Amino acid sequence: GSYNSDARDWDELAYLAPYYLPVMSAGNDGNNNDNPNPMEVGYDKLTSNKTAKNILTVANAQDAIIDSSGNLTSVLINSSSSQGPSDDKRIKPDITGNGTNLTSASSTSDSSITTFSGTSMSSPNVAGTLLLLQQHYKNITNSFMLASTLKGIACHTADDAGNVGPDAKFGWGLLNAKMGAEAITNNGLKSWISEENLAQNQNFLMTVKATGNEPLIASITWTDLPGIANVGNLGENNSTPALVNNLDIKIIKNDTEIYFPWRLGNLPSSFATRTDDNNVDNVEIVKIDAPTADFYTISVAHKGILATGNQNYSLIITGIRSTFSLISTSDDLELCANQTAVYTFNYKQAGSFVTNFSAVNLPTGAIASFSPSFLSGDGTVTMTISNLSAVNPG
Repeated sequence: GSYNSDARDWDELAYLAPYYLPVMSAGNDGNNNDNPNPMEVGYDKLTSNKTAKNILTVANAQDAIIDSSGNLTSVLINSSSSQGPSDDKRIKPDITGNGTNLTSASSTSDSSITTFSGTSMSSPNVAGTLLLLQQHYKNITNSFMLASTLKGIACHTADDAGNVGPDAKFGWGLLNAKMGAEAITNNGLKSWISEENLAQNQNFLMTVKATGNEPLIASITWTDLPGIANVGNLGENNSTPALVNNLDIKIIKNDTEIYFPWRLGNLPSSFATRTDDNNVDNVEIVKIDAPTADFYTISVAHKGILATGNQNYSLIITGIRSTFSLISTSDDLELCANQTAVYTFNYKQAGSFVTNFSAVNLPTGAIASFSPSFLSGDGTVTMTISNLSAVNPG
C-alpha cells in the first residue's frame, strides 16, 4: 500500500507523457497474508508501482453474468486478486476486468494457445478495450483523448460491483466497454466529455439538466504531479496523501443541496461515503442515484496552492439531456496574418428545429463565417476565421 519511489517514478513518467495511460495488473496475492501489519486483515496487499496515482491498476474478476440487454446481473472477484487500498486510502485498484480462464498465447509453439487466470490476464483485457475506446474517440473527433480522459471514462462508466460505491477489491467496478463507447458517441446530447484547465483560485461552474430517469453522475480525473515517496518500512501504513494538486467536484441544486464525491471509509472493508470532499484521489465521482428532471450545477474548484499555477483535468457527465451538440473535429491552429483559420464541427440535434451559427468573443478585427449558416438536422459545420491581418499577434 505504500507510495514508494517506484510508484512515484511511474507518476512522473505519466505526468511527462499526458497521453500515456499505463495499465497495470494489481497482483495475485489475494490469498496471501505476508503483510505483517495490514491496514485490515485481508486487505492492503498492493506493492511497488501498483499504488501510483496516474496509472490504471486492474483487479481480476470471474466471468460476469449479464442479462439479454447486456446489463450486469452479478460478478465475483477472483479470490487471488490483490486487494487495496493504498496506505493513504486512495481507491486502488482502480478498475476490474475479467481475467479468469482467459484464452492466451502459449510458448509451446508459434501458434499454440492455453488458458490462464490472474491480473496478468485482466490487465491486457482492459488495455485492449481502452485502445478500442481511444480509437472510437479518434474516429469521432479526429483527435486522441488525454490519458486522464480515458481513465476517467473507464472509472465513470464501470458497473458497480462488490460494496455499493468504490471499494478496495473492485475499485470503481467492472469495466463496461458499451457504456464507455456510448458516452463518447453521445457527447453533447446524452453525456459530456471535455478536457479543461483549472487556474489558481478558479471555480468552474456548468449547468446541466438531468433526465430524471437515471442517475446523474459527474466526475473529474487529472494526471497529478508526482508526490513525495515514502521511504519507510513494510507495514508502516503511512497515511500522508500522495496527492499534490487537490481538486474538488460537487453537484449543487438550488444553491442549497450539495452532493459530494465518493471516498473510501476508515477501514478497507467499510462502505464508501459521499458526505464530504475527497482529499486523496485524483479520480473523483459524484453520483445522484435518483435525480429529478431538473437543472443541476457542476462545480470544480481546488484547495490550497496549485503547484504549477493550474491543472488540466477531464470532466465527464452522464444522465443528462441536451437538444443539440457541437463537437470539434479540428486541432488548435497557429497561423500567419495572411492565412485563414478553418475549423470543422460535427453537429447533432434531438427534435425538430433550426439552429443558426454565429461566433462570440472573436479577437478584434477577425471575421467569422459559417458553412452552412444553419442546420435543421445532423451534419458538418465549417467555421472560417479571416481578416487576420487586422488582428493583434497572439
